[in-house]
Amino acid sequence: QELWDQKQEDQLEIEVDENDWTYLHELAVLFDKHKLKTEAEDNVKAGFVAPPKIRQNADDLSKEDKKKFLFGEFQKNMEESVLAFNSDGSFLTPEFIAKYFKERSEIDALEFDFHSQWKLFKRFPLHDPARQLIVDKFVDAIVMHPRANEIT
Repeated sequence: QELWDQKQEDQLEIEVDENDWTYLHELAVLFDKHKLKTEAEDNVKAGFVAPPKIRQNADDLSKEDKKKFLFGEFQKNMEESVLAFNSDGSFLTPEFIAKYFKERSEIDALEFDFHSQWKLFKRFPLHDPARQLIVDKFVDAIVMHPRANEIT
């Protein structure tokens, strides 16, 4: 029954106004739920169970662990933080775009998965004059990426 309902829904064409943000938000939430469900199912199939992550206070870390943190995980987080998004768009490199590629070997596909990446648009809100430049450069960076023709 569920497959039949899904097939019927797939055949329906829905006309949605571009400015119907409530509907578009609901659609995005459904997408995220589906994506999380798919990823969870893939992890279960692969036998992966995430270990609980226990954070340590910096006082409890050794000198070596502090170095690893500062020049490893912390530096990576800073590079991906809102501060790394400069207003000239120079961060929109092929390497930046490639971080969001997801290989789907089971269906021989390459996906560009940028959902839930709110940092970019938090850095450039609607009223920011640089937003249009960033959006244009973002699209160009995707379209001009060396692997752009592989994206499904």
